[in-house]
Amino acid sequence: MPTRSLTVQFSHVEVVKILLPALELLLVRTHDLVNGTRDEPPYARWIRETGYSLIASLRRELHDVPWGQRLLTLTVDSDGLGLLAAASGALRRHVREHGDAALGTLLDEARQRIWMTAPLDMELTWWVARSALTEELLPLLRSIRSRSPDPNEAQHAERLLQVTFARLRAQNGDAVRLQTPLADLARLAQWTSRTTEPLRLGGLLQQLVDPLVLERHVTAKRRHESQHNDRTWSESRGADGRGSGQNTSSSANAGQRQERAATETRAQADTPPRGTPAPVLRRVAAAVIDLFVFAVVTQVIGIAGSLVFVGETPGVIVLAPELYDRLVGFVSWAVPLTTTYLYWVYPVGRWGWRRGKRAVSLVVVNTHGTPPGQAKAVGRALL
Repeated sequence: MPTRSLTVQFSHVEVVKILLPALELLLVRTHDLVNGTRDEPPYARWIRETGYSLIASLRRELHDVPWGQRLLTLTVDSDGLGLLAAASGALRRHVREHGDAALGTLLDEARQRIWMTAPLDMELTWWVARSALTEELLPLLRSIRSRSPDPNEAQHAERLLQVTFARLRAQNGDAVRLQTPLADLARLAQWTSRTTEPLRLGGLLQQLVDPLVLERHVTAKRRHESQHNDRTWSESRGADGRGSGQNTSSSANAGQRQERAATETRAQADTPPRGTPAPVLRRVAAAVIDLFVFAVVTQVIGIAGSLVFVGETPGVIVLAPELYDRLVGFVSWAVPLTTTYLYWVYPVGRWGWRRGKRAVSLVVVNTHGTPPGQAKAVGRALL
């Protein structure tokens, strides 16, 4: 039986700075999306009702519990967990794009409290566009069921296919309400990450499934397969008998090592990629935009410098010839170096993009999906 509810504890700071703003932001975005429609869509009504219920519970805890007395308690069901996943995923993406280190630290603590506590068999409520289900999810599940070399994957795909198809037939409207265990959501996120096509479903699952859940799922799967292999090897050794000699024991040990190596390889293959290389044409377009913007900036700086710093002739700042020569010599190498660093290196290390990349929706990330930092940005620019 899936876990029906989950009790999570948070600090006052995490509630005030992370949970409440994330839930309110999700409510505002949903309101802006459906503003002006005559009838409120079911998914929007679900977000509004669930969101206000969670906010009321958190504010009641803030009111009843003095600061520092104890942690605040929040109990959520599958609906509440689904909304927390959507809100924290949106905030996680915001932190990654804007590089807010302080907010990111608090968000990591809140994520640890939620996703390291939630059992993998607990169901999470989420909504998917009907077109995404029929055009992306169902074909993906059918493909895995028929083509996957792993019987367990094919089994899971068959079960998810039956559940999804039943929900699709039972509900009307443009969006379908699903209730899926966290472990199955992690599987879906892994399967969609293997496809080369940009799926809408993949973007939704990337926001919904926290990386901590993926890591826990991969670890649990690796442990289960290791235990299964050990049990199979023990049974095989017992069936062969202990009198078969050292050659049989050595052969069994070698087989066990090979099976464990294969298990680790499969587990690593199941780990979703942290980023996807950008198309060449978009990279070229970003480079052209960056070169144009940088050329304009340098020209403006050059013109401003010639107007501000003058020698013996009247100008904004009049300098003696010796001082003028020294200042020009310093500025001639300091300004280009500073301008190059501030435009080509610093934004990439801090936020993962420059103006050109931002214009074509590209971002530079490391293996953890975050901006690379200044040291790696310098190395990248030099290369």
